[in-house]
Amino acid sequence: VQPDTRRQLIRVFAVLAPASLVASVTNPPVAGVTLMAAACGFFVGGMLPAANALFVQVLPNGYRARAFGVMQSGMQVIQGLAVVLTGLLADVFPLYLVVGVWSAAGVVLLTLAGLGWPRPAVMRAAVAAAAEANAKGLTPAAATGSGRAAPAPRDRVAATGPGRAAPAPRDRVAATGPAGGGPTADDGTADANAAPA
Repeated sequence: VQPDTRRQLIRVFAVLAPASLVASVTNPPVAGVTLMAAACGFFVGGMLPAANALFVQVLPNGYRARAFGVMQSGMQVIQGLAVVLTGLLADVFPLYLVVGVWSAAGVVLLTLAGLGWPRPAVMRAAVAAAAEANAKGLTPAAATGSGRAAPAPRDRVAATGPGRAAPAPRDRVAATGPAGGGPTADDGTADANAAPA
């Protein structure tokens, strides 16, 4: 299966997974429940590997852990709320009816979400951009300009040009002469204004 086909099948399987449970509103027998559960598992199993692969491919390495944490947190919150809400509804209505209506609502919601699914060309461009960023070793700080380390100061040789070392700074004794006298020239001659010994 071509990558573009796998990516397009993600939204199809995402809709078919809850659609396979809508028939539970008819209160099917055990065999029917088994077939619905198997179909739902098939569609989820076909969707998740392609979705995980796309998730990895479109995110640069520097963003992947952060995005994965956000995604996992969101999924756990949504699943927890769904369990609580369906449990409350099941206390009032028959369980098979709650499962069927909840699944039908999921079909509608995921169909609407699928309308905004990116086109194959957009996905290919995102995958190529992430691969280029990974090849260059870009991180979130480097990409946004925040948190970038300041350039290391150049040494004195590099600052004065190739092959020329900058003169070492003279200390106060060297600059003023011995015992606080007048300036001393570099060639060892005494200053003209220095007092004779």
